[in-house]
Amino acid sequence: MNTLFNDAKRINILITLEEQPKKFVELKKTLGLASNLLSYNLKILLREKLIQKNALSFSLTEKGKYLMPYIYKHNDASLIPMPCVAVIVRKNECVLIRKKTKEPEKGKNIFIGGKINLGEDLFCAARRHAREKTGIEITNLKLICINNYIARAKENTAHYITFFITAEPIGKPKDATWHHVNKITGTLFPDNAYVLEHMLHNSHPVLLNSTYDAEKNKFIVVNTH
Repeated sequence: MNTLFNDAKRINILITLEEQPKKFVELKKTLGLASNLLSYNLKILLREKLIQKNALSFSLTEKGKYLMPYIYKHNDASLIPMPCVAVIVRKNECVLIRKKTKEPEKGKNIFIGGKINLGEDLFCAARRHAREKTGIEITNLKLICINNYIARAKENTAHYITFFITAEPIGKPKDATWHHVNKITGTLFPDNAYVLEHMLHNSHPVLLNSTYDAEKNKFIVVNTH
């Protein structure tokens, strides 16, 4: 799915079919595509079940209809908040910390986690990231905080919806180290640090709205609910 919308021809086919079903000759005339190119891209969209063919006309499938918001924003990811999980793996008074390996803020300490895939269950995403990044399974998962997090650097903006989940480990982790909750060395990712200090013992999930100015290294909690 990551590369499916990289070709503008497929985007235009889907947008055209959103208006109304069309026959092959109508699509060819509307889009100005050669027959072989149109046929090639229609086959891809049919294979991915984004469109269907009824008699002589092509139309969007239910899957295609549901994905149209992503299709319109495919080349403007800055306008789409990214859903993520952050897993606070706990053992006694320690938490599992790893180094962030990708930008932004590469090199900072961070909880285990990453983005949630389309259609993925929240806890399944947490288990997947724990397995992929540290090689362990986790149990006793509990949602403690949801952070609506907006980070800015100069004129650039990133927007994340992060679900913070506590869990217990099964197995010995790799590429991550245990730190006492009050003695974490290095710089912890700003919202991670706040949640660790203020949200770790929540009895029920709390909604957090926060911002981060990367240039000033200033993290601000706007409000909590």
